[in-house]
Amino acid sequence: MADNGMTLVLVDGTVNGYTINLTTNAFATLVDPTGAFVGSDRVRYLDTFFLFNKPGTQTFYTSLSNSVTFDPLYLANKTGYADKLMAIEVMHREIWLIGD
Repeated sequence: MADNGMTLVLVDGTVNGYTINLTTNAFATLVDPTGAFVGSDRVRYLDTFFLFNKPGTQTFYTSLSNSVTFDPLYLANKTGYADKLMAIEVMHREIWLIGD
């Protein structure tokens, strides 16, 4: 789970995601009408963006700035090695892509 000060995002490794509004404590299923949210088992926050890994692939993707909405073009692949992306971490404002 990760938060931006207004919304907490929870992921569980399935295609589902969940949000908690930190002002009202309202819990909801993450709904993405564009289909760009494809699930994740890791979520991190960096510079107004939520970062997610796409399970079983080399792909990671982000939310739009300061929101929990998505653009299908906000994605990239880990290319250093052919292994799958197992975790995404943020340290010192750098994105670390950890493969298996």
